[in-house]
Amino acid sequence: MPQLVLPRLEAFLENLKKLAFTNTQVNLEDLRIFGKLPKLEALKLRFASSSIGTKAEVVEEGFPRLKFFMLSRLNIRYWRANSDIFPCLERLFLVCMNMESISEDLPEITTLQLIDIRMCESSVVNFAKKIQQEIENNYGGSIEVRFRYIL
Repeated sequence: MPQLVLPRLEAFLENLKKLAFTNTQVNLEDLRIFGKLPKLEALKLRFASSSIGTKAEVVEEGFPRLKFFMLSRLNIRYWRANSDIFPCLERLFLVCMNMESISEDLPEITTLQLIDIRMCESSVVNFAKKIQQEIENNYGGSIEVRFRYIL
């Protein structure tokens, strides 16, 4: 009987498009597993205790189809991302009171349309504005940057 469950679970995971974790433990190995989900388009990590560390380096394999990514209230000070890791990312939401900076490589993600920042340090907003300017100047594109409740 357990042999029948495993193929169904694998089929379910292979077709998973949205995933959200709230009030849970997240670690680097979890991110590696999430990145292997071939159709994952939206990932939300909210109110999670994180053992990722204060500098979040997403795995080399990345998230090939992810369009929506939310990091909310994780204990991360710096977050790194580029087009190799997030080639399809369109919308990035950051709600991180401890975050001090975001990746300077974000302009490489030509699909990025929105960065929404809440409850972050003003330095994060400054990084986002710099990224917005760089995209407009160097790539001829435009990106919306929203920010609220800056600390």
